[in-house]
Amino acid sequence: NVCPNELLVMHAGRGIRHSQMNGSSIKRDHHLQLWFVPRQRAGTPAVEHARFDPVLRRNSWELWASGHSEPGVPVIDAEAWVFRALLQPGSLLSPPIHGARSNYLHVGTGHIEVQLMDGLESTTALMAGDAIALPYATSFCVKAVKAAELFLIQQPELRDPT
Repeated sequence: NVCPNELLVMHAGRGIRHSQMNGSSIKRDHHLQLWFVPRQRAGTPAVEHARFDPVLRRNSWELWASGHSEPGVPVIDAEAWVFRALLQPGSLLSPPIHGARSNYLHVGTGHIEVQLMDGLESTTALMAGDAIALPYATSFCVKAVKAAELFLIQQPELRDPT
């Protein structure tokens, strides 16, 4: 079982058998599932389960998974970083890694405004279930209108192969 404030990292590797279902006939299953293209094919299958303190990192980004060796953080076999933030109303937050990173921001719960700050300043409102992709050159800030749970996936700048 994966509960709120928990993360399950699965490496399919050479192949695994996986099924997923809601174990409750009463409660609604609400989760975010991310898939990454692995750095290597046919690796060893593995599963890692991590729990996070929901109060410890309020109003800041918490690294949940990384494609790099980070102390106490589950490793994914991809060039990516996965962050989570629990924001209180009125809180402002900038991306945790700046520079040549592409950003994908997903709102798990709540209501936020994404403020773009690249010359033409603009604001985009996002509600629970909404997401926005922001290219590496985009400078932005997130403001919580209502309490919100956010997930930010950062990957290296995608280069044009031509």
